[in-house]
Amino acid sequence: MAENKKINPLQYDKRVMNRFVQNQKMSQKDVAQYLQSLPDMSAQGEDIAPKIYGEKKGHAA
Repeated sequence: MAENKKINPLQYDKRVMNRFVQNQKMSQKDVAQYLQSLPDMSAQGEDIAPKIYGEKKGHAA
């Protein structure tokens, strides 16, 4: 991302990001760099499928 651009966290919201790119307020390169800069939080996630669908662990739908 260009250093002189002020980062607006709302521009990286999935619901509005494409609009920012289409209006040339940010580039696809900016999006890619931002996404690569995010930490990997997958180890802190929880499998909620059993809670929602009642599936036993290890069973695929």
